[in-house]
Amino acid sequence: MIDQDYVDNISIQIADKIELLQIEMVRDLRSLSKDVKFKSIDEFLLVLDELDLEKIVRLKAKQIINIYDLAHTQMLTDLEMYADITEVTLRALTNYSTSTFADSLGSMGSVFKRELVKGALSGATEKGILQAIQQQAGLSNRQMRTLITTGLTDYSRSVGKIMMDNSPAKTRFRYVGAIDNKTRDLCLRIWRSNAMTKSQIIKEFGYDVLVSGGGFNCRHEWVEIGIEDKSKDFREKNVR
Repeated sequence: MIDQDYVDNISIQIADKIELLQIEMVRDLRSLSKDVKFKSIDEFLLVLDELDLEKIVRLKAKQIINIYDLAHTQMLTDLEMYADITEVTLRALTNYSTSTFADSLGSMGSVFKRELVKGALSGATEKGILQAIQQQAGLSNRQMRTLITTGLTDYSRSVGKIMMDNSPAKTRFRYVGAIDNKTRDLCLRIWRSNAMTKSQIIKEFGYDVLVSGGGFNCRHEWVEIGIEDKSKDFREKNVR
């Protein structure tokens, strides 16, 4: 099963590094307007417009992206590989997860540019510009942690889905994970259900729950209990 504590800890580590990157970007770009003797605000805005900030963000975030990519390897060591899945498939799933994360970081570039333009026109401070950036959807430290957690748990469920597909049709699965005041009604309903085969899961709850669980930031996954061990219940030790 996925080590949720590891996922939570790595998401905090990466989110903190992203916040430092945001601070660095704002500081460097604001310094540009002070270090270069522009004759007018128009000249500064022209130079800013010509910068490929998405590319710059990706370059500065290379270490962050590498940490996220390596997290997949650690997660695989915690997964019970109960069915065949090739190295090629695992790498493809990892590449997709990492590239999606990198794209989300790159998209910060347009937000930086927009808020720096507004800041330059209004005379905002670095702190004010940074706060404006972090108020954008998905760019606060907390929202970044959610993005990372969702990406990694979706990866784990995707690996599980491939193994489900390669398991005997009669193999049964249970839905496990944290049960607390943040648990969705859907997740609680699935968690309380009996062990089911893949076809029964799809019939009862739909296809999406196999990969996405209950949705964004879901902390649950499907665990194989085996044809010969229908009574085994993994759920109680996952209650938090």
